[in-house]
Amino acid sequence: MANSDKISIVAIFISVIALTPLIISLLSTTSVKGKLISSYINILGKNENTAMILKISLVATNKSLVFEDIDISVKFSDSGWLTGTTSNNRITIFKYEEFKKLNVPANEFINQITYLEKDKPVVGYLSTKFDYVDETPEEVRIIFKLFNGDIKTLTLKYPDSKKMHFDDTIWDTITLPEIKALGLL
Repeated sequence: MANSDKISIVAIFISVIALTPLIISLLSTTSVKGKLISSYINILGKNENTAMILKISLVATNKSLVFEDIDISVKFSDSGWLTGTTSNNRITIFKYEEFKKLNVPANEFINQITYLEKDKPVVGYLSTKFDYVDETPEEVRIIFKLFNGDIKTLTLKYPDSKKMHFDDTIWDTITLPEIKALGLL
């Protein structure tokens, strides 16, 4: 074998090795990983809705993810899977020991974005409502609706509340007269 043939074979071999990561990335599909950081559930009443606010951390792996919309499905202990569309209400009020008004800027809601950059984590909130349910959640499924009609899903086990990191700074106390003044009662 001539030296020029050996050099050509080595050059081809080096080219194949150099292009391997590009070929793998082109053949890979986007994957989404995540963690449920905290969850707030408000059961409004038997003839009302159950509202849920989730704080999650997400990361797209292999490739960036571009999506049009997000839905949330939650598996409850008896009712099974219930699906709600994410929403950002202008005013969200929960009833705990007292009335609390959600105080999270709109840009911290994940359904306000359409792009998860590859390997760059995003932490934010998702809000949804379901028909009345007074049960313990078991799993949360986040459904990313892509512009081309496909979907990507991420299913997260619902952790024990001792493992969640609740952030009470997102809630402001609101009085009943203030709620009435907003036209919510």
